[in-house]
Amino acid sequence: MAAPRRLGRGSLEAQSRGARATKRGLRAPCRVARRAVSAREGRGARGSGPLLDVLYEAAEMGALDAETGAALADVLGAGVGERAVQAQEGAQLGAQGAAQAGEEAQTRCQSFHLAVPCSDVEEARRFYGPGGALGLAEGRRSARWQDYDLYGHQLVLHQVDGYDARGLQSAVDGDPVPVPHFGCALSVPEFHALAARVVAAGVDFEVSPHVRFRGQRGEQWAMFFRDPSGNALEFKAMADPAMLFARYDVDGE
Repeated sequence: MAAPRRLGRGSLEAQSRGARATKRGLRAPCRVARRAVSAREGRGARGSGPLLDVLYEAAEMGALDAETGAALADVLGAGVGERAVQAQEGAQLGAQGAAQAGEEAQTRCQSFHLAVPCSDVEEARRFYGPGGALGLAEGRRSARWQDYDLYGHQLVLHQVDGYDARGLQSAVDGDPVPVPHFGCALSVPEFHALAARVVAAGVDFEVSPHVRFRGQRGEQWAMFFRDPSGNALEFKAMADPAMLFARYDVDGE
C-alpha cells in the first residue's frame, strides 16, 4: 500500500461526508453521470474526453471517497474503488496532522462571509447540503435561509421568491465565464474530488473542468456550474498557490 498522504481539512471533511453516503443514495446520481459522460464524451475500453479525464485524475490522486469510487467503478475501472479505499485509510492516519494544519491555517486566514439569494431554500439545501452536489456541512437554519461551511467560509442562502440569477458572461482566456459568480480556490486534489462529485450528481457545467492560462504564471484548473436558482459558482486550483494573489498584467504575458 502506498505511504499515507496528509490531506487538508477540506479533503478530509469531503471524504468523511462521502463515506457516510449510502450506496442507495449514490446509485441515481451515478446513473445520471454515466449517461451524461457516455452521451457527451463516448468511451472505449477505458473511455476518453475531458469529463472522464477529470474523474480518472481524481481517482489516480486518491481524491475520491470509497463509496463514490465504488459507485463509479464501471465508468472508471475496477481499480478506482481500491485506490479510494487506500486514500481514505491514508487520510485517517494523517487526520491528526491535518487537523493541526487546519488550526494553524485558521490563525492565518479569517473566514469570509457571503450571503446570496435563492428562489427556493429547500431546493438549495438539496444542492448544497449533505448528499447534494456540493455536500457542504450545514450550520444554522431558518424557514427561509440556511448556513453552510464552504471550505472554512460561511455561505448563507436566503430565499427570495421569484429570484433567477442567470445573467451575463465575460470572456476569460477564451471561456464564456458567467458573471457574477463565487466559489473557492482549492488544492488540486480537492478540486478533482469536487469535480468528480459534481459529475456524479449530474450537474451541467457552464465551463467544464480544464486548465486555463496554461504555461503562464496564473496556470490553474477551473470549472463553472450553476445552482438550481441560477447562481454561478467557480472553483479553481492554482498550479502555484503563491500566484493566487500575485500582481501582474495577464494581457502582457
